Amino acid sequence: MLLLLINLGLLLYLIFNYILEKVEKLNPLKTKKQKAYQIAAHKLKKLHHKKEKDRSIQLYNILLEFLSNKTNHSFESKTMPQINELLKQKNLDSDLIEKTISMMEKLSYINYAPSTKDKADSDKIYQDVLDCIKLLNKNL
Repeated sequence: MLLLLINLGLLLYLIFNYILEKVEKLNPLKTKKQKAYQIAAHKLKKLHHKKEKDRSIQLYNILLEFLSNKTNHSFESKTMPQINELLKQKNLDSDLIEKTISMMEKLSYINYAPSTKDKADSDKIYQDVLDCIKLLNKNL
């Protein structure tokens, strides 16, 4: 009888853990947050192999999408002060917030002054965005 109760308890425990695991996988916000870096890295890799003229816009959008996925807040259509405030609410280090805002401003500037970029600058900016996303991923 005791052995039957122990086996039943173990079976219930295993079933409960299995169901809990399945429910967690069904939560799209949690999944997006966990895969935010993978999604951004994949998009950056695809963009790196293409030499498109609007690359700065795409880099900017990838950074915004990463922040949105990682924080579960939409960063689209936010002003820089609003983005700054959202990142502060996530308890990010002020230096990292400043670096992120600076990167976004740089990408915006390049978009409006495209003649200032060449291939070397473009590759450096790509690497800077990747580094920024890596730092954010570690700290969010």
